[in-house]
Amino acid sequence: MRMQLATHSDQLVYDIAVLNGPANEYPYRGYLKGTFYEHGIRSDVSILDQYDRAGVALSLQAAMADKGIRMGITSDKAVLGYKEFSVNDSNYVYIGRDRRLSADMRLLADDGAGVQLSTEDADTTSLQNFTVSMNRFELGKLLAMLPFAPNMQGTLNGDYHVVQTAEDMTVSSDMTIRNFVYENCPMGNVGTQLVYMPKEDGTHYVDGIITQDDREVGSLTGTYSSEGRGRLDAVLDMDRLPLGYVNGFVPDQLVGLRGYGEGSLSVKGPLDQLDINGEVYLDSSYIVSVPYGVEMRFANDPVLIRNSRIEFENFEMFANNDSPLNLAGYLDFANPARMQMDVRMRARNFQLIDARENPRSEVYGKAFVDFDGRMSGLLSNLRLTGQLDVLGNTDMTYVMRDGTLTTDSELKDLVRFTQLNDSTPDIVARPDLTGFSMALSIGIDEQAHIICSLNADHSNYIDLFGGGSLLLSYDPANSVQLRGRYTLSNGEMKYSLPVIPLRTFTIHDGSYLEFTGDPMQPILSIVATEEVKTSVSEGLGEGRLVGFQCGVALSKRFPKPGVEFIINAPDDQEMQNTLNTKSTEERSKLAVTMLASGMYFDATNTSSTNTAMNGALASFLQSQVNNITGKALNTMGLDITANMESAADVNGSLHTDYTFKFSKRLWDNRLRINMGARVSTGSNYSQENGAYFDNFSLEYRMNKKETKYLKLYYEREAYDYLEGSLSEFGAGFMWKRKLAHFRDIFRFRSRQPLAVPADSTKR
Repeated sequence: MRMQLATHSDQLVYDIAVLNGPANEYPYRGYLKGTFYEHGIRSDVSILDQYDRAGVALSLQAAMADKGIRMGITSDKAVLGYKEFSVNDSNYVYIGRDRRLSADMRLLADDGAGVQLSTEDADTTSLQNFTVSMNRFELGKLLAMLPFAPNMQGTLNGDYHVVQTAEDMTVSSDMTIRNFVYENCPMGNVGTQLVYMPKEDGTHYVDGIITQDDREVGSLTGTYSSEGRGRLDAVLDMDRLPLGYVNGFVPDQLVGLRGYGEGSLSVKGPLDQLDINGEVYLDSSYIVSVPYGVEMRFANDPVLIRNSRIEFENFEMFANNDSPLNLAGYLDFANPARMQMDVRMRARNFQLIDARENPRSEVYGKAFVDFDGRMSGLLSNLRLTGQLDVLGNTDMTYVMRDGTLTTDSELKDLVRFTQLNDSTPDIVARPDLTGFSMALSIGIDEQAHIICSLNADHSNYIDLFGGGSLLLSYDPANSVQLRGRYTLSNGEMKYSLPVIPLRTFTIHDGSYLEFTGDPMQPILSIVATEEVKTSVSEGLGEGRLVGFQCGVALSKRFPKPGVEFIINAPDDQEMQNTLNTKSTEERSKLAVTMLASGMYFDATNTSSTNTAMNGALASFLQSQVNNITGKALNTMGLDITANMESAADVNGSLHTDYTFKFSKRLWDNRLRINMGARVSTGSNYSQENGAYFDNFSLEYRMNKKETKYLKLYYEREAYDYLEGSLSEFGAGFMWKRKLAHFRDIFRFRSRQPLAVPADSTKR
């Protein structure tokens, strides 16, 4: 704030400016200029935006006159909300010593918008008789300039009439806001009609009507007494009242309501202990969360409110698959200072998430859960306990919009200067021990499919299949805590590292994430590799084709994991022995080189160096073709990957292999189809070997507990140590069991679960 005062003759001149600080994002600044003189004050008010456009600009004057104060707009034009209004001549607002108001002020814009304040001066029987009228007045642009005003948009039309006599006062209004939007929540054309009138016994009569699109949706009728603690006796009637009216009051619209409410509620008693009774019928009502893809439908049943207590008697909320979430219990709000609830919840195969991707999506796809829980306690100290099981037919995607995995800077914070002479006292902010707390056991089915997109365009992602048992807890002192292990059974990771182009790594079975507290800092033990085939020359010949497995091994704690690049040749014993003789650092260099270029580059072997140089152009062409093909198939929405590989055989003849892989899961992830094909071209390749299926498999999960599988398969190039390469097809049955002891192998009867003792802790 900047203020300047100066005297000039018998006047005091002032100049005040309210400007933005460096960190203030509010784009407006205000100015107030004028003079104090003997009998009054003159002021010029203006509010400018960052483009120096005037959002508010007018001149005002207030002076003592005729045993009162007379105010008015002295400028011919007034700007309100960027709109220019013409001001009537001799406009005034006069307040006498008897507090009687007299006014005649009219503001009119070229498009018909206007504001008018007028009084009935001929009415001598009343102390006050004035009317405020607004026509086509735009709220959005004017309220946007006020720093603490809510975000509202709409066109206001209405009249407000006040009549006050020596005995009582009557207030009546008829207001409509066309295309009303409150905090980005559209509400349509909202109107209210209100009559307020004091009664002879000291009570106040209120009669109000709420309309939407010129249709009455609710009414409030009753009396209010201000004696003592204040007492209310009213009836609220709802006739398809839109529940979406409350959405604007929810921060960021993370959760909202949709649908209508009908019924009647009686409200009686003192304000701090109201007695509310009645029934509310929910009609086509939903609870919705757009960012998290949640949409649950309320049952079209009445909600009973008795003695300020909402009774849930097997109340149901339905998911998109019409599976119900049953609620039984109550919410007692008779004492607003100590509202409490006790609700038990139960759901089976409940489709918690069913949403397509949209610009606001953080989670989309399908998520199915079983849930048993209980929420109880005071609303100021609620506790949720229970069991949440994520089922195997879950197939969902989580988009990381704010967090990214970055590399460390070795020189960051190498030198830091700190001022130790700090006279500011240390204030220890101790957490509030009351608040919401939670303890949930989470079981994740091993067939649950979860994709974590590391960026908005989904080019970097982690595709996971896995399961585990976790314990999720929360309390105000320790925040969110997660403990347990999430073991990966299958999946892939597509990520671009510095120097290394975008590659798809297959995650090895048995990798895991272990949570020890902070859910954002798990301990990693993940091995992910990619198969790379390249020609390796150990002499003067063209070399031989070797299949490598290159990738990364992640360890330590996220978000600063230990990263080790690995390389193996599992199908070539000679090459594997060569790799085993090298140090960890040398193998890492070979792995990075192969991932970056697709070539085996061993600096100790001159011939391999020459071969690598000769194959650089071919490798670059292959990587570009594979990249373009992958993007095209992703755009088409197909679960197909395609690659091109050029190499030489043992005789030195060149050939090119085009490989195709198709993978699909159907029937809620119960049926899995895998198919691989290869097309080989070259001068020495016959028609018989030119195109063929590599493999084909069908795997069907026979039960929800994922312990029994049936598999049909065909593999063209299976390897047997006695027979060599051959084609193999067959069928198999697999039965999985979790065992606590070795002797449980011979135990076929399921054990009875141990009884959980009741919690004897007194709260």
